[in-house]
Formats: sequence, C-alpha cells, structure tokens
Amino acid sequence: MSDEVFSKEENDAWNSYFYPGTNTFINKLGITDIDELDKKEAEYTFIRLAELQESELDNKFDSDRLCKI
Repeated sequence: MSDEVFSKEENDAWNSYFYPGTNTFINKLGITDIDELDKKEAEYTFIRLAELQESELDNKFDSDRLCKI
C-alpha cells in the first residue's frame, strides 16, 4: 500500500501553479520571492481599498456595484 495521499498527476497539477523550486504562486508580476510578493500584494490592496473608499459608488451592495468594483 502506498503512503502517498495524491497521485503523481495530482501533485504535478498542483505544483504547476508555483514557480519551480519555490512556494510562490505564478503571478502577473513575475515575482518569485514570496516575501516580495506579499509586500507588493499589500501595496496593491491598500491602493485599491483607498480608491474604493474615495469612489462615488452608492451604498447598496448588489451585482451592479460588484461589476463597478
């Protein structure tokens, strides 16, 4: 009996989401260092949150608002 939880195909599929030899998801910025990616994601999140707070969106939360976001 095998001690493997996932098949080789499942492991290969999962690993295809990461830069080889790292624990960093493949991303649009091409950043392979997880700490650098974390910092950049935090920066972008802060900027987008500020943009949302300053926007003229109405106070109702529906599908139209989600599309605007």
